[in-house]
Amino acid sequence: MHDLAPHMADVATRLLGDPNRAHSTRTDWRYGRHGSLSVDVRKGVWRDHETGDGGGVLDLIRAHIGLTGRDALDWIGLPPDDTDHTPRRAATYAPRPDPQAETETRQRIQRAEAIWRAAVPIPDTPAAAYLIGRGCVLPPAGANAARFHPACPYQGGAVPCMVALMTTAEGNRPVAIHRTPLTGTGERDRNRPKKMLGPSKGAVIRLCDDADVTLGLGLSEGIETGLSVLAAGWAPVWAAGSAGTIRTFPVLAGIEALTIFADHDASGAGLDAGRSCAQRWADADREAIVRAPRDVGHDWNDETPRAA
Repeated sequence: MHDLAPHMADVATRLLGDPNRAHSTRTDWRYGRHGSLSVDVRKGVWRDHETGDGGGVLDLIRAHIGLTGRDALDWIGLPPDDTDHTPRRAATYAPRPDPQAETETRQRIQRAEAIWRAAVPIPDTPAAAYLIGRGCVLPPAGANAARFHPACPYQGGAVPCMVALMTTAEGNRPVAIHRTPLTGTGERDRNRPKKMLGPSKGAVIRLCDDADVTLGLGLSEGIETGLSVLAAGWAPVWAAGSAGTIRTFPVLAGIEALTIFADHDASGAGLDAGRSCAQRWADADREAIVRAPRDVGHDWNDETPRAA
């Protein structure tokens, strides 16, 4: 079985963002305004001292985005190994409909759609200031990829957020949103992690409109990473949102070449997911290459000069 403890730092950063530095140590990362959520990145365990919830790496993934078992390992970007007998849902297995679960899913989608409709275009908002400060270009207007919500519903309250629309890779059906909490001046709110709302598994953020996608497509992991690639003059690009989505990104009809702009994280999850995806595309007689920053711990946004 995989030793997941070394992946806790990467998983926590992707799910929760940067820790509250005022309450954190090198190995005990704290989240929330008062540091009530503790993540031990050395031992690979976490505990929410407000709710009493806690556990290991897979428990953190399940608590925040609902993935379990093999699906959670895919999201991390880990391949199965010879001793990994975590079952996938068999393709021939048709589970009984769960009316309550289906209702809850519809409600999450409806909440996500309502937040998206209430958000405003990004130009001249704190979300624009945030992206420009990160060295990104703003998403093309025609893509309808991201907006700004000055009082976005978030963990029982309301905070300014950049809101990105997540759609199915095949069919472009809206299913979820991605929220990046901001300050009123357009800086990342480090006390509040990024959150998704809705069934986001396998969904992507179309940073460029489908009309701009002809024979080639670029795929990044993060939104800021993809917009940094656009800033460098490479288009069109979509953001996957996670290494797991890159790993399972489907071979799309009409796309002959895929360029994967992988994160070069210390765990190797980003590169491994990119290579797995590229191999599937190659097996389908498509061109696929993986590009990653030279330095370990970097993504393509780290390679982009910041605004002064």
